[in-house]
Amino acid sequence: MKNVHKDLLKLSRNTLKHYFAHASKFELKGNSPLIKSAKNNAATFVTLTIKGELRGCVGNIVPKTSLYKDVINNTLLAAFGDSRFVSLSHKELANVKIEISVLSQPKRVKHKNAEDLLKIIRPKVDGLILQTELSQSTFLPQVWFDLPNKVEFLKALSKKAGLSENAWEDKKTEIFTYQVENFSE
Repeated sequence: MKNVHKDLLKLSRNTLKHYFAHASKFELKGNSPLIKSAKNNAATFVTLTIKGELRGCVGNIVPKTSLYKDVINNTLLAAFGDSRFVSLSHKELANVKIEISVLSQPKRVKHKNAEDLLKIIRPKVDGLILQTELSQSTFLPQVWFDLPNKVEFLKALSKKAGLSENAWEDKKTEIFTYQVENFSE
């Protein structure tokens, strides 16, 4: 699997290089070994950082396409479609560090109340999805390193969804967990 990780990181980097050189989406050739090894559908997030600072992060919570295609698509979206940032510049490319997270299937957390939820979630292991009828947000498990307190994590996740910071405590709010296999340059 390590070789697939290296190949996916190389694919992500080549996707950015190709876009800057040709202003078009990178396509793998039909005989590429990566097509065979990464053809199953998968949900991924691609995170770009420069000197440890977030520069873009976009992904999917549920699988929509093959692993390699998801990496290509999310690489471009992280670089040019994350609304929190201006588009990545060619000048920045040399300093960008790429991290890829492959998500497991999300599972709904069955809990009685907020106290019960706090006992169930596992910092640094679980990524969380907060979902209401009108809104949704997620934090990858890596976010626990910046927000290690469970309550603060859930408050920030609620605010990210555009809700009040205590939305996570509402019985109508659904919480899902997932885990990731992540690797970086």
